[in-house]
Amino acid sequence: QVQVSSEDAGDAIVVHAAGELDLDTAPTLRAALDEAVGRQAPLIVVDLAEVDFMDSAGLSAIVAPVAAAREQGGQVRVVAS
Repeated sequence: QVQVSSEDAGDAIVVHAAGELDLDTAPTLRAALDEAVGRQAPLIVVDLAEVDFMDSAGLSAIVAPVAAAREQGGQVRVVAS
């Protein structure tokens, strides 16, 4: 199970995820990131600090939006601990 939320932080959009990112839950993160990309924010921060597990599906949910943001001149930063 994953919980995803987004917030505006100045010119950036911060997308927070908590829980597990896998084949079943990654689409939830992908949808939030696609929405952030659609808003054309100059910076999107993906906060994975509270993610306990992430497989390749979770990684894929991040990679495509990164490419889309870059095409628009934006940046994506991933934060994890």
